[in-house]
Amino acid sequence: MKNMLVTLLLLPYLVLGQLSTDYKNDQQNGIFFGKANLQLFPTVLGGIQNKNTALAILSFGIVRQSRLPFLSFAQSNHIVAEPQFQFRFQRPLHNEFGFLEPERSFRGAVSPNEFLLLKLTPNTKRNLRYILRQINGWTSRSKAELIPFGFAETQAGIFEVHPFQILERGEYGFVHKDILVSDNFADFMIFDFSVE
Repeated sequence: MKNMLVTLLLLPYLVLGQLSTDYKNDQQNGIFFGKANLQLFPTVLGGIQNKNTALAILSFGIVRQSRLPFLSFAQSNHIVAEPQFQFRFQRPLHNEFGFLEPERSFRGAVSPNEFLLLKLTPNTKRNLRYILRQINGWTSRSKAELIPFGFAETQAGIFEVHPFQILERGEYGFVHKDILVSDNFADFMIFDFSVE
């Protein structure tokens, strides 16, 4: 009876420990670029600029407020010569207790169809890049310069991604589509890159 009680008490820890060690190393998930398959690391939001906030409040939404989330620095650290990308969704992410945990940058996505490719607007004077413009008044909408792209699954969980148009010199970034309907931009990470 004592052995059974000890086994029942320890069983959850053994199972959870096994699950967490299976998925601790998650180097397969991510976005990679070029023939060398270099990883495109995500960038965190640098901040949000608010415009016309006081006028929007005083006019009860007749004058619209603009919110402009941005990334720090006018140019990305990732310089891409050939805009060919590979999205890898190899493993689910589990925390140390074994529970499925959505990755902040991938937000539980399983294909590139859940992402957007945005042209970012650099501001060299302020040393930042604007991601999009959210306009709030009686209604709310987001404006962004979207670049269409196609993809094909080459292996299970591995997708080759190609923009449908030639990317001109400038700043770009992949981000989850949820950013267009979100009020909290800080939840998102942008896989940004420069084309030269």
